[in-house]
Amino acid sequence: GRLARIVDDLIDLQQIQSGTFSLNFRKMNFSVFLSKVIQANTQLAQQSNMEIRCQLVPKDWFIQADESRLIQAMNKLILNAIN
Repeated sequence: GRLARIVDDLIDLQQIQSGTFSLNFRKMNFSVFLSKVIQANTQLAQQSNMEIRCQLVPKDWFIQADESRLIQAMNKLILNAIN
């Protein structure tokens, strides 16, 4: 949980400072990505009596991004909003 996220953040910070931080960009469907992020965080939101809602983008909207880093960023945003 929380400790694992702190450790991941420290590892990322060390990689950024040492110049070894890398991003793996690939084409991804943003609508599918948002659905996954919402689904992964729904239970956490419900535990705090909150609801995550999103008006999805068109199904054929693709972006170039590092999916794992983008998931990490979205999860942190949602976690901060819930807490």
